[in-house]
Amino acid sequence: MLATILSSLGTGFIVIAAVSSFVPRISKTATNGLYTLGYLHGGLSAVLEGDTFWACMWAVGVAYFGHAWWHGGGGDGTRHRLKKWGRRFQGVRRTAPSPS
Repeated sequence: MLATILSSLGTGFIVIAAVSSFVPRISKTATNGLYTLGYLHGGLSAVLEGDTFWACMWAVGVAYFGHAWWHGGGGDGTRHRLKKWGRRFQGVRRTAPSPS
């Protein structure tokens, strides 16, 4: 039941992304994000059904469109938050005590 819902949701995202690729008001980055969500849901559905071949095929789609989304500017807010969080953990250089 859950696999069917995930598969339908993934198909819906992919259809919306395919239609939005022809609409000039929706950016390529947003379209790649929708494709990523669609392929992610399809892959989860294949994993729940135990279909390893299609799970791998869906994973390829997630990787491709996720990479395109991230490098197209879709991950800018996430990238900014990760850098801000990482600044708290940068080490401080200290010199060792030297004998006088």
